[in-house]
Amino acid sequence: MRQSLHCGGEMARAVGAQRAGPRGRDMRNLAWLLPAPFVFTLASAQGQRPQKMEAPKWLDDDGKDLFNDIENDENPHSDAACESREKLLKAMAGKGDSSASSYRARTLLGCGLCEMKKANWMMAKRRLESAISEMNVPSEEMMLKNPDLAPIALTKQAADFMKKFELTQAGTQLRRCREVLERNVKTVD
Repeated sequence: MRQSLHCGGEMARAVGAQRAGPRGRDMRNLAWLLPAPFVFTLASAQGQRPQKMEAPKWLDDDGKDLFNDIENDENPHSDAACESREKLLKAMAGKGDSSASSYRARTLLGCGLCEMKKANWMMAKRRLESAISEMNVPSEEMMLKNPDLAPIALTKQAADFMKKFELTQAGTQLRRCREVLERNVKTVD
């Protein structure tokens, strides 16, 4: 079964809502350039939602409830799930457990994708950079060579290009992201 990648859709509507600077040219005409393939979790899926994770034991009860709400949400990037991620991130702050870093990276990645959906490019880039930092990878170049991590780096680069209104480069990064995701799905099938 093939994984469904969201190409266009919500991302195109979000991009269409922004203006392209002083000329006032509506970016809606250029939104078709942006296929929006996103990695919704760090786990790969085979045509269905990724396997749900258990809430970490080191979270308090409120944090566990938030974590489970996000995991059980049918739309992982709904407004409610995005708000829950922000609260969960605050609950995770300062936890020194050995697995805390990977949970924070996963939550930051989700926050970054929520910001991409809202077309808040600056915050999306910041959240994705934080997620990459929590992953303790040596460099972004190394991520680009790893098929499981490349979509995260490519999405961060696309957010940076969108922040600068460089639509062609952003579209290129998102297309590369889609290609990597499709290749990953084919290898799993």
